[in-house]
Amino acid sequence: MSSPLQKHPFITWFASNPVVANILMFSILAAGIFTAFTVRKEGFPAFAAETVQVMVPIRGGTPEDVERGVAIKIEESLQSVEGIEHIRSISKDNIAIVTIQAKEKYPISKLLDDVKIQVDAIQSFPEQAEKPVIIEKKRSNEVLWLELYGDASEATLKEAARNLRDVLLRQDAISKVETLGDRDYEISIEPSEQKLRLYNLTFDELARAISNNSLDLGGGVIRSERGDISLRSRDQAYLKADFENIPVRTDSDGTRIFVSDVANVRDSFIDQKFINRYRGQPSISLRIKTEGNDDILKAVAQARATVEEYSKANKLPEGIKVAGWYDGATSIRDRLVLLGKNGLLGVSLVFLILTLFLNLRLAFWVAVGVPVSLAGALACFPIAGIELSVNVISAFGFLIVLGVVVDDAIVIGESIYSEKEQQKSVSDSEGYIRSTVRGVSKVVTPATFGVLTTIAAFLPLTQVSGRMGNVFGQIATTVILCLIFSLIESKLILPSHLAHLNVHRKPANAISRAWSRFQGSIARGLTWVVDSVYRPLIRTFIDWRYAVFAAFIAILILVVSLLPAGQLRFVFFPNIYQDNISVTLELEQGQSVDYLHASAFRIEQASQELGARYEKNFGQNPFVEVQISSSNNTKVSVVTELTRSTTRESLTTAQIIKDWRMAVGQIAGARSLSFAAKAGPPGGDFVINLESDDLDELKLAAEDLKSVVATYSGVYDVLDTFDSGKPEILYSITPEAQAAQITKRDLATGVRDAFYGREAQRVQRGREEVRVMVRYPLEQRGSLETLRNMRIRKSDGTAVPFSLVANTEYSESLASIERYDNKRVVAVEGSIDKTITSSDEIQKRLTEEYYPKMLAKYPSIAISASGEVEQRMKSMKSLQVGFLFSIIFIYILIAIPLKSYLQPLIIMSVIPFGIIGALVGHYIMDIPVSILSVFGILALSGVVVNDSLVLVCRVSDLRKEGHSLLDACKRAGADRFRAIFLTSLTTFFGLYPLLRETEVQAQFLKPMAASLAFGILFATIITLFLLPVILIISKDIKDGLKYVYSK
Repeated sequence: MSSPLQKHPFITWFASNPVVANILMFSILAAGIFTAFTVRKEGFPAFAAETVQVMVPIRGGTPEDVERGVAIKIEESLQSVEGIEHIRSISKDNIAIVTIQAKEKYPISKLLDDVKIQVDAIQSFPEQAEKPVIIEKKRSNEVLWLELYGDASEATLKEAARNLRDVLLRQDAISKVETLGDRDYEISIEPSEQKLRLYNLTFDELARAISNNSLDLGGGVIRSERGDISLRSRDQAYLKADFENIPVRTDSDGTRIFVSDVANVRDSFIDQKFINRYRGQPSISLRIKTEGNDDILKAVAQARATVEEYSKANKLPEGIKVAGWYDGATSIRDRLVLLGKNGLLGVSLVFLILTLFLNLRLAFWVAVGVPVSLAGALACFPIAGIELSVNVISAFGFLIVLGVVVDDAIVIGESIYSEKEQQKSVSDSEGYIRSTVRGVSKVVTPATFGVLTTIAAFLPLTQVSGRMGNVFGQIATTVILCLIFSLIESKLILPSHLAHLNVHRKPANAISRAWSRFQGSIARGLTWVVDSVYRPLIRTFIDWRYAVFAAFIAILILVVSLLPAGQLRFVFFPNIYQDNISVTLELEQGQSVDYLHASAFRIEQASQELGARYEKNFGQNPFVEVQISSSNNTKVSVVTELTRSTTRESLTTAQIIKDWRMAVGQIAGARSLSFAAKAGPPGGDFVINLESDDLDELKLAAEDLKSVVATYSGVYDVLDTFDSGKPEILYSITPEAQAAQITKRDLATGVRDAFYGREAQRVQRGREEVRVMVRYPLEQRGSLETLRNMRIRKSDGTAVPFSLVANTEYSESLASIERYDNKRVVAVEGSIDKTITSSDEIQKRLTEEYYPKMLAKYPSIAISASGEVEQRMKSMKSLQVGFLFSIIFIYILIAIPLKSYLQPLIIMSVIPFGIIGALVGHYIMDIPVSILSVFGILALSGVVVNDSLVLVCRVSDLRKEGHSLLDACKRAGADRFRAIFLTSLTTFFGLYPLLRETEVQAQFLKPMAASLAFGILFATIITLFLLPVILIISKDIKDGLKYVYSK
């Protein structure tokens, strides 16, 4: 029979060669430290793009024109393209936006190429449509908002913002800066109807005159003997005076008519009224973003340094200031500091627990496994195929694994220590190596396969579908990497450090003697617990095994019943509030833009009054910054940054939203008013899509559904995406006009030219492309009287009154049209107070109580869930498949070392009982069960099996030594009590700092941590008490079957 040294030569070589072990350890630590400084850092991980977006501007198009002429044609052209999950389009005034969602794991670059080929092949877009813009929609992180504000003209603000943007983009860490709140320049040539009649002009003639007389054109090259001479016309008009001096017509007598004679030239901004205010003054915003491999911390540092240097150099115009807010780097620094603080506290608690029960040197070297494992995992982050960044998600993976990575090291270290205690000679150097390798060999198999089962439990999280899968895949990958390096550390490095540990050496000084006595008292206490409590209990439990098993089943049923009883609630994703609030107001169509802006000021004023009230009542004003922004006639946003939640524990973000909503009250003419501050996956709490080609039924069904959902307790901010009610005048040609040879095109073009405008040309003025439009003056375009008095001009110049050639009728039109998978769709959306209800509960009520009635009333309607419900369905379906895979993999990993088909099933039978601890933990902490909790329970299955495997392997060893199964089950728990107890204790206390954390950034991590921490505590009871009972029951069943078959 081979000795342990011969059986494990690799471990023996490392144990006898500390230089190699130390070189390996320091190499891993050095690689991890180097990577920590060089790896990408970001707030939230940037994932691969999942969508392709097609944008087609169509100047002057109504939503229905855009839908019919662009959106439907794009949808039809993409029917043959592979890899498409969904197609969603939205048609608005002047633009169509089509979003193509790729199937999971389908190459987005291939989809982008295929979409480009199909869209570029469409030849039948309306003539007003511009070239499609097709992009890969990447996820970006907001790094920092810079506000240029002050009492200055719009042009001055715009120029200052553009100059600062250019300086920022020259920084190597900043790749994207968006400008918000500024209007595009536009030159408007505005002839009045009287001038057009006076000079017998048409809009087309005026536009052609500008186009023909305003151009720069190269004329080629004269290749003379003296060299090449370029020929060039330089007559492009750029400024107002240039356009005023363009000749429109020259008569035979030499009389010239200029643009200034027939029209007013306005060199200004587009007509749309914008509002962008910061600290109560006009502003333009620069939003700095990161994409791909950009480092958010470096980007913010460079942005702030650039702004400071820019301001000191007095490069800003007088009266303009610049301020930074919405700092993404502060958020990630807070998160990393939070996780680092909790990690350090967790490691300290783990080390403290180890020193209480183990030799100080043994505890130290076991604890060293934590930084080695974490550094090794971190060193792998930049590797191709892994490519992780340091972010709040991956950092949480390190926290999760703090107590777990020392499990196998504890088992191995405790086994080595026990062997050395039995070592007779303390002077034999080879004896040190033999006892070390012997100690490792006794537990190397269960310890190794125990870690592998934990890896198997986390593997399904890397394959979860949906947005949540992307997030928790990073956690699982981080944990798996840490566990792999913990195997390397515990099997190769740890034995070398413990090889020359002398457990018989007497303490050399008073401190060590005192500590030794303290440890001795702890050890005696643990021995007393084992001998006086555990041994009698396990004997009693085994004697009453069927009653004990029934009791555990009853406890499991009782705890699980907390969910249907309502004592514990399940929500897909818990309500977690950020330290900022975004208020969005959308008015009904037909309201004035001035009223929209006044309503925004009202919301801002309410926040200021509320802040003053909080200052009086609580001694602090939580509102730090407030910004107002709107770029259209019906929608405005008011965004506020709050003080950190930890500084206002008596004033939660949820309470601030409630008070702010009450302070604002009802806004007349509001289509929706929503207050958003929740973190979590995109998509909204509650979204139901109603699909149909019958627009009237869609509208009525959406109204009915909204009215029903609004009655449900816990649901607020209910709205739909059906945006109708925009006043519209429909005009059509009269028979008299057709008899007079006026065509429908003459009528439509005449009205369009007068009110929307005829684009004469586009001028590149510096870095701005400026449109030159010919149309009625602004004040005339705002009056219905202008329409009545206008003239429709034939191609020969004849002008006929509009009232004679057109019939008109008043109507309402759609402001936007949404389509989903080739059908018109209206989404009914709402926010949910998840302390009262959940999206699942609402969906269940609607399915049982309302949907059958609605489908009977509106037969053309199809219903599909979106938002949180859709994400849940995706995630849960993939989790079920992943869990099945994990169970099979765990079974195989247990069967290999045990060399048994039955024993793995016995060990795995304890997995469901781990749920007891997880659910009880949620009940104690008063947090709802969520998808995050499910992920924790899934990971818990591997940890539970880990301890169980150690115990069963000890039972097998005792059986080989000649003990009966009954005796082996009674002794195995006592032999491995310290190892199992310590692994559970270190795992719990590794997670304990996170469980008590109040920071916002930690809240969405708590459910998974609670599942693991409390689950592992209960797993100790399962392993030490239930597992031996199940082993004996299985033998009873086996003996019973033998007896039956023997008859």
